[in-house]
Amino acid sequence: MKFEVFLAKRYMSSRKGSNLSVITWIALAGVVVGVASLVAVLAVMSGFERDLRSKILGNNAHILIQISESSAAEPNALKSVLNSVMETPGVASAMPVIYGEGFILSPSGGAEGVFIKGVDPLNVRNVLEIGKLVRVGDWERFAGRNVILGESLADQLRLTPGDSFTLVLNRGDFSPLGMTPRMQRLAVSDTFHSGMTQYDSRHAFMPIDEARALFEVNPRSIEVRTNDPRKISKVREALRNHLPTDVRVSDWLSLNQDFLSALQLEKMVMGIILGLIVLVAAFNI
Repeated sequence: MKFEVFLAKRYMSSRKGSNLSVITWIALAGVVVGVASLVAVLAVMSGFERDLRSKILGNNAHILIQISESSAAEPNALKSVLNSVMETPGVASAMPVIYGEGFILSPSGGAEGVFIKGVDPLNVRNVLEIGKLVRVGDWERFAGRNVILGESLADQLRLTPGDSFTLVLNRGDFSPLGMTPRMQRLAVSDTFHSGMTQYDSRHAFMPIDEARALFEVNPRSIEVRTNDPRKISKVREALRNHLPTDVRVSDWLSLNQDFLSALQLEKMVMGIILGLIVLVAAFNI
């Protein structure tokens, strides 16, 4: 009999026989529970973080570039910055965007505020993962005065693809009767479901040409997708060094810093609790 087997049998078996003692069973159970808790919690936290990251990146680009108002007024400023972005190593695709806000009035009497993003219909699926989130997927209809609404927002307003609604902007036009709100009749071409309520209940996508005419602004922002999400910070620093100093470069990590900090704190607390469980299991040995 090997020495290790003899030693284990000597100290793990009861005094009256060769079976394991009650204390040994309790100690083994404590070790099993401790290790199982460690594996289960780490798997859940890793899966939750991975799922959360995919949902955030479904509606947001890896990197956001904002051009100052003075630079954007110069002719071809946006095109020049966009060309410089595409020449930066690590950049997969990029597109100009327009942001705006409004108020949706549905034929059923519902009303909700909405954050609108004007995007390039031909390039949006290369920058965002919106292609995986839409329900119908008929991209030929995403043109002109057709928009893609968040699924929760469409449900609240009782709108389905093909329905029309009125968009009221948070600005007005002067008329002989005074200030009148600016309104536009739009149609729903599709809906998207990202799994995050803050996006699905408040966001909509619109073709950038229609957004430019509706909000009467030129695009000052560029959204960028990298080849490798793990190298976002490296590409961000390369863009900062490659672009003019008055161009602001940020990534999705900094834009969601508060939420990610809360998640990191939760992981730290769970680590402490798991450490205590493992410590108890070690004492059982």
